[in-house]
Amino acid sequence: MKHTHLTLEFPNGKTFNCQSKIYNSNFYGKIVFTTANIGYTESISDPSYSNQILVFSNPNIGSYGFNKQQLESTRIWPAGIILNSLTNNFSNHKAQSSLTTILKKYKVITMLSNEIREIIQEIHNTTSNVKIYCNKNITLPKVKHLASLYTATTHRCVYLKTLKPHTLIKIMIIDFGNKKSTITHLIKRKTIFITIVKAHQIYKEIKKIKPNGILISSGPGNARKLIKKIKEIKKIISKIPILGICLGHQLIAKCMGLYVFKMIKGHHGINHPIKFINCKKLFITTQNHNYCIQHTPQKNFFYSMFDYSNQGFIFKKKLIISLQGHPEATPGTNDIAYIFDKYISMIKKCQKIY
Repeated sequence: MKHTHLTLEFPNGKTFNCQSKIYNSNFYGKIVFTTANIGYTESISDPSYSNQILVFSNPNIGSYGFNKQQLESTRIWPAGIILNSLTNNFSNHKAQSSLTTILKKYKVITMLSNEIREIIQEIHNTTSNVKIYCNKNITLPKVKHLASLYTATTHRCVYLKTLKPHTLIKIMIIDFGNKKSTITHLIKRKTIFITIVKAHQIYKEIKKIKPNGILISSGPGNARKLIKKIKEIKKIISKIPILGICLGHQLIAKCMGLYVFKMIKGHHGINHPIKFINCKKLFITTQNHNYCIQHTPQKNFFYSMFDYSNQGFIFKKKLIISLQGHPEATPGTNDIAYIFDKYISMIKKCQKIY
């Protein structure tokens, strides 16, 4: 297949020439990167990457093909991916197709570049959007017209319907872009009735379901703009055990009056070390966020070993456990998966279920 030349342009005017032989289009929007050397299927099916350009630092992608059982949601989310090498010659007895086939199906802009390191360094220096085009004479307003702008609203979708194992505990997941592995970790803890609801039905569904605990999921976007959701979540703070992950963590922080700010670089990858302030143990976590919250005045919080940014907190009196990273971690380690156990324990103590 003939290669198409595409140009990636940063706000400062710096450009990178790339090639595409799968799908190409003009685009204007956010660009992020991941340092994960495994789990590309899980990464591209993470709703948090909705309508973004995802750059893989790993030099080779596609070597073990594609298996839909590894999907974290019902579809592929990035608008495009940039990588050094994409192989069709996969080796995996569980693979159902090549990664190339899936990228074509979902019309994901796929760009090959031998300057991945330089592109990632440039991402470190910018917080603005980039543009991708195949016509050098195209102007930014035209690109905006042609492109899919970053207006993802995954909270209007339900990715997985209600799961009903025999249980004593009801957990309601408020879906802002929930991942399958979150549900998997809850099911592993047994005796859990899990209901997933759309994020625009929060208080109505709480009254209807009467859950023992609430999990506010991860997802794309800026928590500061979800004003109506923050008002609804405020109503349940201190009344029911809540677990917040990533975007959910930021929404809880906003409910508690903490400031959410945009980071210069963001955290994206599976090797981010964090530490609990009252514990000597170090945890390696999976991170995928461009926003962060200020430090809390309380002592029970997690912080990043890279930049000391707030990575979560535990407020037992307010019945809150909240994490910026991903305890479900696919791809990544399960160092902080024990948070699910702490959450279930909090629910049991609150409901006196033993």
